[in-house]
Amino acid sequence: MRISIKVRSAFAIILIVIFTAFLLGWSQVNRAETQNKLLMQEFGRSTLDSLAFVCKEPLLNEDTTFLKSLVGQVAQNNEVLVYMLITDRTGKIIVHNDLTKCNQQFILPPPREILDFSSEIFFQDFKLGTLHMGMSLKIIHAELNRMKKSIILLTSIITFVGIILASILGFFISKPISKLVDGTKQIGKGNFSYRVPVIRNDEIGDLSKSFNSMVDNIERDQMIKDAFGRYIPPEIAKQILENPSKTWMKGEKRIVSVFFADIRDFTKLSQQEQPENVTRLLNDFFTEATQIITDHKGLVDKFMGDAIMSVFSIPFQDEYHADHAVEAAISLQRKLESFNLKRRNDNIVQIEIGVGIASGEVIAGNLGSSQRMEYTVIGEIVNLASRLTKYAKGKEILISQATYNLLKRRLPKYKSKTIDLKGIKEPVEVYNIDYSAE
Repeated sequence: MRISIKVRSAFAIILIVIFTAFLLGWSQVNRAETQNKLLMQEFGRSTLDSLAFVCKEPLLNEDTTFLKSLVGQVAQNNEVLVYMLITDRTGKIIVHNDLTKCNQQFILPPPREILDFSSEIFFQDFKLGTLHMGMSLKIIHAELNRMKKSIILLTSIITFVGIILASILGFFISKPISKLVDGTKQIGKGNFSYRVPVIRNDEIGDLSKSFNSMVDNIERDQMIKDAFGRYIPPEIAKQILENPSKTWMKGEKRIVSVFFADIRDFTKLSQQEQPENVTRLLNDFFTEATQIITDHKGLVDKFMGDAIMSVFSIPFQDEYHADHAVEAAISLQRKLESFNLKRRNDNIVQIEIGVGIASGEVIAGNLGSSQRMEYTVIGEIVNLASRLTKYAKGKEILISQATYNLLKRRLPKYKSKTIDLKGIKEPVEVYNIDYSAE
């Protein structure tokens, strides 16, 4: 059964209050009982010693009349005194404040009910008798019972007040903890903007500050992860963030497919259109291109003006990287057809792109300065893919011989030819993909 902190803390405080009140009350009762008995003993002993001295001569002279008068006077109107009597040497009652008990053998009463005081009376070395005085403990017990009732009443009042205070204190303690629980639920739902109000200057306040600091770090990491995830598939971004020290982050040689897509006649278009229209066009195009590339397990490397560069098979090995690159190019060209159709219906300028893909060995890793790093690839293949893109006409997809050789799936129709590219010494065998054939 789940019991909240508020209830448990309130219950603990109530128990402490009740136990403390009971302990103090019980201690007070015991102290009062002890003090009353001591006072009664002191009074009884002093009274008895005085009477024993007075009774010595009458007892020696067997003056029972005087003794009866003395005992009667002492016992008269005395609620505490139960009996006063004088016995002879054998314990037989000579004088008693209750005359019916004279000439009887004295039996000591139970100590829990009566406190008995006795004093032997001597004449020189001869024992004349014993003076007994019994004082009732009922008055003490009655006083103690009254005190107990008062303590019970006081304990009840303290308990009632304690329940109220404990409830308030429990609420005061549990409320910020409940806020923290709510905060963890909000974070679990992905609401990283949630912060716990810090209204206390104590340990709970420190806990709230620590929670907010933790959420700040989580939010910052999530922002980095989200930003990173815009360029690579989320599952890859997650692995990179979880394993930042992997070899592929430091630099390694890899066989990859490099993909470039470039908008044709963009310079002319940017001169004819308003800047905000050009910016909106590029963002719309890059959004579509990025989604298609990441859907095909590609990594968006960078945006370069009106061009986008992506790489397949980094940071994780993909044996179908050539197929995925070609399929991404075909999907992008087809997507551009619907993209342009919508713009045509809205009487907005349309665009065409050329795509170039080359496959081979590159160096992949983090490049840059201590202030800014970029995960990218370098090598001749990057230059070849860029040159193929420049050579490709609008709506064309050109792939290199190496890319063609790495394909594991059936290609649509294509045309092959040998071309000369700027910056490339030898003629290059290229394949023009006819994606309209599917």
